[in-house]
Amino acid sequence: MKIRDLDIGYTVWFIKPGKTLSEYGLIKELIYNDGEPQAVVEMGEYTKVIDDTYDIAIGSRYDGATS
Repeated sequence: MKIRDLDIGYTVWFIKPGKTLSEYGLIKELIYNDGEPQAVVEMGEYTKVIDDTYDIAIGSRYDGATS
């Protein structure tokens, strides 16, 4: 998935290029810089800026609920 496919408020999972650990967060801001879009992702008390080099998937956070 690419940054252009995201919208503010989406929960996303993402993996940094060359890494295996995924992280998740909430899209707070989308920045379009001359064809190099970025997304500002809020992860609890942390904020991270990701771009199209990351593997990105829309998802929802596991809430621990069981059926």
